[in-house]
Amino acid sequence: MRIIVENDYEALSQTVHRIILGQMYQDRRINMSLTGGETPTRTYELLTEIMSKHPKHFTNTHFYNFDEMASPDDSIHLTQDTLDRILYQPGNISKSNIHPLTAGNYLEIKKELFQNGGLDLMFIGLGSDNHFCANAPNYTNFKEEIYSVPVKTDPFLEEHFNQYLDEKDIPTEMVTMGAAMLMKTKTLLMAVTGKNKAKAVKQMLNMEISTSVPATVLTLHPNFILILDKDASSEISFQ
Repeated sequence: MRIIVENDYEALSQTVHRIILGQMYQDRRINMSLTGGETPTRTYELLTEIMSKHPKHFTNTHFYNFDEMASPDDSIHLTQDTLDRILYQPGNISKSNIHPLTAGNYLEIKKELFQNGGLDLMFIGLGSDNHFCANAPNYTNFKEEIYSVPVKTDPFLEEHFNQYLDEKDIPTEMVTMGAAMLMKTKTLLMAVTGKNKAKAVKQMLNMEISTSVPATVLTLHPNFILILDKDASSEISFQ
């Protein structure tokens, strides 16, 4: 595991965008899965500024969502809609390079990913309760690559959904990539900002691996890059 501490959010965003861009510039097919949370807002501004100007340079990059929650009438796809707005559309990414994950196609997506070499990079965030993707405390299944989970498993996830969806639009289940898929990802990249996440970072790095603290399992990844700002790193020791 590699830990990088940056002075502030801007410096963190610059570092994350360079790592992602470095993957995209490779001369082969690249498969990546990127978070739709709030932390990467500036990272994606930096990325899309380059991608929109030189779209032909990035036709090798394919994008896969690592989780999804769709409304009961299938009119809203929270992760896909968010990434469309903040990354795919402003980055001029071709629809043929976007592979949405749904509760109905996750077995096909898993098969397609493995047939095309698996994920080269996954960029994720960390929940205050130590959830990653939609792997919530005590509901996480470390053995599954992609699986379905009840939506109302975790107060932090439920609060997040309530920010974006009316109650009538919240389904009972969502689909997520699990620890078994993340462990097969060639590079696992996590960015965490703010003092409100400092305790979660400390728990992830120091507690025994457990489904009650899901992100602890990520420390086993052979190429895990954890990028923190100073606030998020404030409760960990580097001695």
